[in-house]
Amino acid sequence: MQRVLVMGSSGSGKSTFARRLSEITSIPFVSRDALHWKPGWSNR
Repeated sequence: MQRVLVMGSSGSGKSTFARRLSEITSIPFVSRDALHWKPGWSNR
């Protein structure tokens, strides 16, 4: 297993679950928000 996609509704605990899963599996955690937004929530 190299990647896992965690999907769900806003506020459902996706990030919390994904971070914990990352710790358990040693797969890096990457937030889509971090990829899509620059600081100050401006588009890339």
